[in-house]
Amino acid sequence: DDMVEAANVIEQARPDVLVYLALGLAHQTYALARRRLARVVLVFGHGHPLTSGLDTVDYFVSSESYERDPTWPNRGASSRHAINAEAAVFFDDDSMVLGASSDADDAARKAAGLAPDYGATGATLRLDAAAPRGDGAQKYEEQLVLFEHSSIGFDEPPAPPYSTRADLDLPENAPVFCVLQHSKKLHPDFDAALASVLEKAPEAFILLLEGARTHVPRFNQSLGEDALEQLIFLPRMSRERVLQVVSQCDAFLDTYPWGGGVTVLESLAMCTPVVVLPRKTTILQLGLGHLRTIGLERDLAARDVDQFGAIAARLGTDNYFRQHMRQTICTRKKLLFMSNESVDEWARFLIHVAHDKAAVDLKPETWPWEKS
Repeated sequence: DDMVEAANVIEQARPDVLVYLALGLAHQTYALARRRLARVVLVFGHGHPLTSGLDTVDYFVSSESYERDPTWPNRGASSRHAINAEAAVFFDDDSMVLGASSDADDAARKAAGLAPDYGATGATLRLDAAAPRGDGAQKYEEQLVLFEHSSIGFDEPPAPPYSTRADLDLPENAPVFCVLQHSKKLHPDFDAALASVLEKAPEAFILLLEGARTHVPRFNQSLGEDALEQLIFLPRMSRERVLQVVSQCDAFLDTYPWGGGVTVLESLAMCTPVVVLPRKTTILQLGLGHLRTIGLERDLAARDVDQFGAIAARLGTDNYFRQHMRQTICTRKKLLFMSNESVDEWARFLIHVAHDKAAVDLKPETWPWEKS
């Protein structure tokens, strides 16, 4: 009955555009989204960054920063999309690109992260190059619309009262890393990253929330019983206390395959470096996007699990590097919390689609602001 009433209230309001902040976290909103309750329906991809899979939802709103292929920056033009785009320019639609078994083709496939037997026509490559979608696995039932700036206007949290590690009952003379995420984000695949961190920084401690104790039997197998002594489980805390803890950590370790969103922004607000592993993240690249915004993806985005541990260990043991990262974040973090651009993009986009205009000509495409 409540669902019927909610649907009736929305329909009676006759909205031009209906925005779902998240679809998939609650069955009530997902059930509502199965009915077309407005002429234009869209989902905001930050709260639950996966496609709804519904043909009743028209647009999935995200950002260029979160949707680009997570390519290690040093690879430059060797990224999959760059190779595809360049190749498509020089070959006719019916020509096979990377179809031969030459050493050059094999090297190109490896550099671009393509399968050993990958081959495609110029037309296919053009379509592939025009379809930025997370790690390459994310596809959308909706039309993907990418804002130029972040699609969120996040307010910078106020700085908490200063406290030392001693005040917080944290180890004072050892590297300390935090993974303050809901236990459901601690996927078994992420254990390899924790193991890499502890291997490269054997004196380190990792902070987890109390709910993560449910994974201790698994940690016994994946990390070893001795490693459990280096895991510290923290009780439920106020937000102020959480920010105090984060500010005293050497690094925040972003989880995968489901990474952090608000927690990453809060860590950066405290000038705490965030280590990410984009290739293992199968949803929106939120952590990587925030690092791109402040120009630190080369320093804090890892290629693989081994480098993830190496970057964390360096932050924990190399005082110069850690302080350099902190100072850089403190100087640039204002770029993450400037909401005017996000608000402006949202306003212009909503007005545009409310007037029955197509958001973009191609699917997906960056929102053409200069034409709006």
